[in-house]
Amino acid sequence: MTLLATYLAEQRDPPAAVLSLAKEFVAKALIPPRLTRAVLLKYVTRAKRNGAWRTLTKEAKALLLAATKVITEAKSPTLKKALKEALLQIELATLKGIALLHGAIQILKHALYPLISMLNKVTEVLCLGILIINNPYYYDNYKY
Repeated sequence: MTLLATYLAEQRDPPAAVLSLAKEFVAKALIPPRLTRAVLLKYVTRAKRNGAWRTLTKEAKALLLAATKVITEAKSPTLKKALKEALLQIELATLKGIALLHGAIQILKHALYPLISMLNKVTEVLCLGILIINNPYYYDNYKY
């Protein structure tokens, strides 16, 4: 593989550590800390409306449906973690979630700012992500 092909492949596929940190950022930015029945119902209807419901696993669908009928608020840390993973998959099916993910990946890859300080500036990360989505990856010389 040529040097240019290696570089382009690296630009398209971020490392696993960067991707996991970016997903944590998206989860902290978009998913509310208190998971109540109303919040879960809102996410279930959103998932059914935008087509993310089909991409969820059977376990995640069953967990979300059971949680909306049984609990009033998720208090168990294990339950919260499982619900947040399912809600993150729903958020990543929306334009806002995808744009935040791409913006966070770009910030982490270029080490522009610490991502923790960017949590307060979600709109800037969102604008950067939309810029990246609108431009092809081979025009990857953005002026930050």
